[in-house]
Amino acid sequence: MAYDVILYQVVLLPPPWTSGSSTNGCAIDRYLWLTADLQGPVENPDYYFTATGPEAAEAADNLMLTQGWSRFKWEDVLAAPKPFDFLPELNWPLVEAQFTQAGTNRSRGGVTAYLAAPSRITQLSIAQSNAQGRALFELRTFHSPKELVLQTEAWQDSTCKMTILDPFSTRYTTAPLPPFGLTPRFQSDYAKRHLQAQVQQIFAGKYQPRSAQVRVDSLSFYGKPNETYLLDKYTRFKVMEEVLREYVPGVVVRIRKDGFHLLVVDQVNKTVMQENPMVLLDGVPVFNINKIMAMNPLKIQRLEVVDGHYFHGPVVYSGIVSFTTYKGDLEGFPLDAHALVQEYEGVQQHREFYAPRYDTPQAATSRLPDLRNLLYWNPNITTSKEPQRLEFYTGDQAGRYLVVLQGLAATGLSGSHSFVLEVKPVL
Repeated sequence: MAYDVILYQVVLLPPPWTSGSSTNGCAIDRYLWLTADLQGPVENPDYYFTATGPEAAEAADNLMLTQGWSRFKWEDVLAAPKPFDFLPELNWPLVEAQFTQAGTNRSRGGVTAYLAAPSRITQLSIAQSNAQGRALFELRTFHSPKELVLQTEAWQDSTCKMTILDPFSTRYTTAPLPPFGLTPRFQSDYAKRHLQAQVQQIFAGKYQPRSAQVRVDSLSFYGKPNETYLLDKYTRFKVMEEVLREYVPGVVVRIRKDGFHLLVVDQVNKTVMQENPMVLLDGVPVFNINKIMAMNPLKIQRLEVVDGHYFHGPVVYSGIVSFTTYKGDLEGFPLDAHALVQEYEGVQQHREFYAPRYDTPQAATSRLPDLRNLLYWNPNITTSKEPQRLEFYTGDQAGRYLVVLQGLAATGLSGSHSFVLEVKPVL
C-alpha cells in the first residue's frame, strides 16, 4: 500500500532513549487512534498497542471508562448540529468583520462593505453583513502582516461602526502541560547541545530560517482589463484631468455641481454609462472622485479600465477604473475618515528547512563547523510502490541518530517506523 509519508525528524537524542519513541510525544498512529480523543495525558500510549493478553484489554477498558465514553444524552445526539465558530479556510484566508450602529452597538444587517489590502496586485473583497451584523471576506494573495482597509460607501452609510474580529480562538485547552524540568544526569549533554547551537547560529545563522518564495498570482480580481495604460510611455501631465482627457478614451470626465464624475464608455453597446465606475487606487475603493482627481498623476504608474458592467458579488459596477502607484502603498492618498485601517496578520510564509550540501569539491573541503543535531526534516513526502531514495548529508557531530518516519495512506490508515542511524567520527 502506498503511503504519503511524513519524515518527521532525524534528530540526535541524548541517551538513554527507547526504540520506537518519537520526539513529539507519541507516534502518529497512537495520536490519531488514542490520545487525540482522550482528555489529559496518557502515560504510556505504546502499551495499549503493543501489549497482548487479558491484562492489556482490561487496561484499555479501564482507560476508556475514565473518559466517560459510556455516558451520553440522547438529546445531545439528536440535536441539530451547531454551526462552526470558525469556518475552514479551504481556499484563502477568511476575515470576519462586525457591523453595528454607532452609539447603540445594535447589529447592522444588509451593509455592503469593501475590504482591500493596498498592493500593486489589485484584489478587492466584498460582502454583505447578515442579521447578526457579521460579514466574511475572502482575501487572495494575502501574505505576511499588512494593512487592511475596510469601508462602506459614504453616501449609503456613514454611521456604521466597523470592527475586524480576531481570527484566533479565545478558548484554550484545559489539559495541563507537563512541568518543564532538567534532568541532572543529562547536564553534560545539555551543555554540549548549547555549545552546538551557538556555533551553528554564528556560522550558519543567516541561512536559517529561510522563507520559501511565495507564488503570487499577479492577475487582478477582474481579470484582464479592456484597456491598459503605462503612463511612463505617454506624455506626463501634472493634472489627472488632463491625463484622462488626452489619452484615455474609455473614460469620460464630467464636471457637475458636486464636482468631478467619471463615466465609462460601454464599448459593446456604444453608450456612455451614467453612473460612476468603481474607482480603485492600489486595490482600495475610492468613492470620492474629487480626491482621485486631485492626486498627482506623476505618482501613478499604471491605469486599467474595464469598459462594461462588472458583477462583483451583490454589487454591479458601471465599469472599473484602477490606478496603481509605483510602490503600491497609496502614496500618501488621504482615505475616507470613516474607513477602518488596521494591521492584520496574513498567511505566514512557508519556511524552508536549511541543510548544507557538500556535493562540490569546494564545499567538501570547507572548514566551517557543522554541528547540527537535526539532519533532515521533510513534512511532505509522497511515496509509491517503488522504493524512494532520500539523500541528506550528516554533520561533523558523531553519534547515534534516531530516524522517525510517520505517514498517512490515502485510505486514512496511519503508520510509523523508527530506526537508528550511526554517524562515525572521521578517522
